[in-house]
Amino acid sequence: MLFRSVRQQLILDDTGTRVVINDIDDEVVQQTGSPDEDRASRRAFWQRFIDTVRFDHPDQAAPRHGTDNWVRIPFPPLSRGLHCWRSGNQIGISANFAGHMETYESLAAEQDALRAETGIAELRFYQLANPDLKDTIGVNGLCSEIGDEDRQIEWLCDRANRLVNALRPRI
Repeated sequence: MLFRSVRQQLILDDTGTRVVINDIDDEVVQQTGSPDEDRASRRAFWQRFIDTVRFDHPDQAAPRHGTDNWVRIPFPPLSRGLHCWRSGNQIGISANFAGHMETYESLAAEQDALRAETGIAELRFYQLANPDLKDTIGVNGLCSEIGDEDRQIEWLCDRANRLVNALRPRI
């Protein structure tokens, strides 16, 4: 079955709150299996991530499955945690601090230091530029540039660990 991708992608957390919205290039995508097979394949990908990721921070709990095609890495109560997601040709990690403006603002004030400390130059801080992502910190990439699923899991594990190490002590 062929279908055309949408112009934007909305990812919600388990409470129905927006986690991230991505602009997606128009592309025709071949769906290879039934929706249940695709769902099972996505869940298997995230289970591999959960089984693979290791955190240097001693207090960091393991990720948990979200609804479809994302996982949540629990964080202290001043954030909703890190959300790792993958959809279409996009992959990423984001932390939303909605309702905790002071925490977001203190992190945003350190954005150059956080980029240097994590080594993630493409780390983004969304506040006024995109109202749908207000008070969100995130990083994303293109699956096609990162590589196959093994490389995508490596990419996610690496960035998740770096973000946990940098953000947890500041929250």
